[in-house]
Amino acid sequence: MCLPYIDVLFGIEPYHLWKDEQDHQTGDVKDGVPFQPDFKQQDEVFHHPM
Repeated sequence: MCLPYIDVLFGIEPYHLWKDEQDHQTGDVKDGVPFQPDFKQQDEVFHHPM
């Protein structure tokens, strides 16, 4: 892997991760997640199917 040779790495997260793509009224997966989430909260968001 080339990560040892990288000084700066930028990424972007999707603005919305809808709980139900067909019905946006159900809310966003990140609803209720604090600004600095713990590992469990991050893991739930990262593993949500898009």
